[in-house]
Amino acid sequence: MAKKTVADEAQKPAQQPTPEERGPTIEDRFAEFSARYKWYFIAPLAVIVIAAVALVIASSRNRAQSNAAEAAFRTAKTTADYETVAAQYPGTVSGRLALVRAADQLFRDGKYAEARARYEAFLATRPDPLLAAPVRASVIQTYIREKNYTAAIEACNALLNAEGRQFAERQAMYYEAYCYEQLGQLGEAQTWYGKVAPPATSRADPVAQRAWWRRGRERLSEVQLRLIPKAPDLVGPSGNVPSPS
Repeated sequence: MAKKTVADEAQKPAQQPTPEERGPTIEDRFAEFSARYKWYFIAPLAVIVIAAVALVIASSRNRAQSNAAEAAFRTAKTTADYETVAAQYPGTVSGRLALVRAADQLFRDGKYAEARARYEAFLATRPDPLLAAPVRASVIQTYIREKNYTAAIEACNALLNAEGRQFAERQAMYYEAYCYEQLGQLGEAQTWYGKVAPPATSRADPVAQRAWWRRGRERLSEVQLRLIPKAPDLVGPSGNVPSPS
């Protein structure tokens, strides 16, 4: 048999080391790490998946509820209808607005205390200031209709201290002045009528706010005339001008 040459030895494939000889590989490290710490990854991932599914389900339910509330709101006509919508869908926009619509109808029917209760229920839902301001003004009107001017003044101050007051500020000032006038406090009335600001130069100033300013100017003129002291009567009881003493 021919002897193996050095070249033949070089061509012979190297013997692969056994696992014991080669030591742990990257694959072994990863397998060990995964086996030991897999729950640290699986559990958060499972929570995220469950939360995402729950969010999708809740969103679908909320959308369906909102659509149902809007449909019921559109078909409502009576006070009872609107109150039913508000009771069935309290968490929806249509359900909250139904409180205001029911209150408006009660106000027109002269049921001011009941209307005020609905207005205040709407305000308790913490609506956007743009929606809250006119409702606060409606609360003031219920007190004025009941001739409870002291409570109306308190409601005016509440509106003027509330967020978003600029949407009904002139109206609140006018009402406060009017209430003081009705209470016979003409000095306070004059002050508040004078606070009703003139219209802004911007076109963004609502027409209704300019109307409140004009009304305030008119009432201010009347109150000022009433505050002018009357001239003394120069004619005596007999009809003759009294002689100086």
